[in-house]
Amino acid sequence: MSEETENQATPSGGYKAFTLWMFVATLIVVFDQLTKWMIVKWVPLYDKIPVNSFINITHQRNTGAAFSFLADAAGWQRWFFISLATVVSGYIIWWLWKIRTEGQVLLSAGLSLVLG
Repeated sequence: MSEETENQATPSGGYKAFTLWMFVATLIVVFDQLTKWMIVKWVPLYDKIPVNSFINITHQRNTGAAFSFLADAAGWQRWFFISLATVVSGYIIWWLWKIRTEGQVLLSAGLSLVLG
């Protein structure tokens, strides 16, 4: 068995690292959805919760993409952005899998945060 094949076959050869980064991404998704649910449930629409002197948590509705971009489009934008997010997420997961044995902790952490 070659050294490269042996490293990939053992848990210390990258599977643990890949699992860790996928777990981090999953935690980000869960935390994101939980905070969104909490805002919708407990903060009235357009109400603000001050965090500090320049940051507020505000309950808003966004019917489009970033900052309501394409909000008045016919509905195609939802499927376009879902498809785009799926392709990009798949690429990030593939990238995390590819670098799992290289010890690139900072890159892996960043990719996991973006994926989440």
